[in-house]
Amino acid sequence: MGYKKNTEPITIPDDVATLAYIAGIIDGEGHVGIARNTSGKAGKKRKTVCHTIRLTVSNTDARLLLWFQKILAGGSAYGFDYKTRMSKEHKECWQFHIAGNNCERLLIAVLPYLIVKKEQALLCLGLRKVGEYRQGHTPSQNVVDIREKICQRVNTLNKTGVV
Repeated sequence: MGYKKNTEPITIPDDVATLAYIAGIIDGEGHVGIARNTSGKAGKKRKTVCHTIRLTVSNTDARLLLWFQKILAGGSAYGFDYKTRMSKEHKECWQFHIAGNNCERLLIAVLPYLIVKKEQALLCLGLRKVGEYRQGHTPSQNVVDIREKICQRVNTLNKTGVV
């Protein structure tokens, strides 16, 4: 299966059992985070900083990610081979991605059932309420600073390893 970007609106399931199951998968196999991108021409005094909330679910079993894509009727699912990137011991890995509005809609729907990733989800949802990015519009420095603090907090929560 190859990567296919899908920006169509996803379908949010309306039954509690499916939403709770999705939340459990996100808690165990997911990453709720913020992508930080900058744009601007070289030499400009200030570059535009854009923060996008995103959800990635990774697993070595493609069936789980294909199920996600089927149930949500959208998102992007693809596989890649960790053996070429990491070491010979890694299995092939599959990922499911959504971002922006689709991510926001899914996080709102599963929020009551999240445990491990609840704080990250709340921060990402809060980020969406701080200022608005529109093409050709540069946000105020205050908006960028608030979004940066939220982004740093989410990054801290998502860190792995020994504390």
